[in-house]
Amino acid sequence: MKRILSRLVAFFSICSIFWSCNTTAAGDHSSRPPLVTAGETYIARIGGTCLGPCPDYEVYLFNDGRVIYRGNSHTTVSGIKRKNIPKERFEKLKSAIESSDLFQRPEAKDCLTDSPTVWIEADLGKGIRRRLVDFGCLSDRNTMWAVVELMDEIAGAQEWIQPHGNDTY
Repeated sequence: MKRILSRLVAFFSICSIFWSCNTTAAGDHSSRPPLVTAGETYIARIGGTCLGPCPDYEVYLFNDGRVIYRGNSHTTVSGIKRKNIPKERFEKLKSAIESSDLFQRPEAKDCLTDSPTVWIEADLGKGIRRRLVDFGCLSDRNTMWAVVELMDEIAGAQEWIQPHGNDTY
């Protein structure tokens, strides 16, 4: 019995080491250079990690129409890419975030583990605000998912994040 237990402990220890190589806490990108200068007006989606091959990337949308993408892992494109979008698209996203009360919503308590997590971060003239979005939180899922999908759509990020054809997390 001791032998079986010690083998199970060894197995799970090895598994956790393997998975830890692929999982960084969402938003824990402190070792990477910042993509935003203090005082800029922007909305960002940072992270995307889970206990699997979820795409981990950052997308920053600025009020002047700039989009900056950084692919970190499990994405088609790694590294930094830039493009421009019409300013009206930023305003559409800003309105959607404000109407969803994203930053004022209470933290969900009905969360399951191992689901993708991302940070939504914004500086819309009122200081930097951040919200952790966990797609395992059932009561927040539809609202939060809609905001994250809208961000990717407005930024045109799909061309950069799809590592396996049309797979999504």
